[in-house]
Amino acid sequence: MVDDWSDVLSTSLTVLQSRVVAIASVISRGIVLYNAYFNKYQKYRTTLESFSIYSPMTAAVSSRYKLYSVVTVSLCLTFMLPTNFVKLYNMYYKQTDGSLLVTHFFFFYLQNFSMYLIENDFANRCFVVYATFRDINDDLNRLKTEHIDLGRFPFLRKAADDPWSNAAPSSRVVVYDKDFYCPRDKANPLTNIVEILKFRHWLTREAVVDINYLFGNHLGLSILSLSVLVLLDVYTGAFHSFANDRVDKKIFRSMLLFFACVLQYSYRFCVITILSNVTTNQAVNAKTLITNINNRYLDTSTQEELQLFYAQISSRCIEFTACDLFTLNTRLITSAIAAGATYLVILVQFHSGKN
Repeated sequence: MVDDWSDVLSTSLTVLQSRVVAIASVISRGIVLYNAYFNKYQKYRTTLESFSIYSPMTAAVSSRYKLYSVVTVSLCLTFMLPTNFVKLYNMYYKQTDGSLLVTHFFFFYLQNFSMYLIENDFANRCFVVYATFRDINDDLNRLKTEHIDLGRFPFLRKAADDPWSNAAPSSRVVVYDKDFYCPRDKANPLTNIVEILKFRHWLTREAVVDINYLFGNHLGLSILSLSVLVLLDVYTGAFHSFANDRVDKKIFRSMLLFFACVLQYSYRFCVITILSNVTTNQAVNAKTLITNINNRYLDTSTQEELQLFYAQISSRCIEFTACDLFTLNTRLITSAIAAGATYLVILVQFHSGKN
């Protein structure tokens, strides 16, 4: 941030940038210690144990989870590490008292990286919740195909492939050999299948509540920090371009660093908001599937279970929030852009008046 932009970014704004990240990082670390000391993670662990019993992670979901983790972490580190290294290199060799400056900004980047680790932890847990909701919706779709559509229209059974053929009972069918559920080779009421799906969906909704409780404050601090960093970087980059009437290697290098920084912070912001949005959409989509399944051809018990399933989803707002102040969804991106443009105009006016 300092190297070629020292004449553009005032010392007060440079200090503001580092202080925002430092304060957010300290508060975030304090929240982690508080949750660990008072064993606030216990309820989430209990929910995970229930997951493993009633909704175990399949091999396909595990593969998607690993691929997602590798791709997202690799992209962020690709944006983050080279950019920070180049900045530290320029500070050390091109600034007076370079060693002190490098030490200061090294800890600044380290704090920023620690914030990213918590963001990544949230994203990984959120992806597991998304995959669980998606599996439940897939089971609802299969339930509709096998028990509803083919039951109402028997002539379709000959043309349709049996979705349960050549499948192990533990991997593709929604049947659990518990004391109140029957295996597939015996009587298997449709009501029991709906009941277990309802229970799995409830567990996943509880996981959303637990994740909000554990990560809500962290996400609020991250959103605030990323917004401030992007705003000041855009302000700095814009004035650095306008302050020079020709493009040379020095300016070009600074603009590359500018775009790399903005891309890094924007990417982290979008991962949090978009992943939260698609997860909540997947959860709410179950209501549509339940409506499509529920019809007069079903027995009374199954209809009652479906109505109860629908009512439980409708009675609770399923969403991820930051500090319980704003919802994490795609609308937050447009709101942040609008707010950032407003504050950017204020900074431009302040800069013009100062000159």
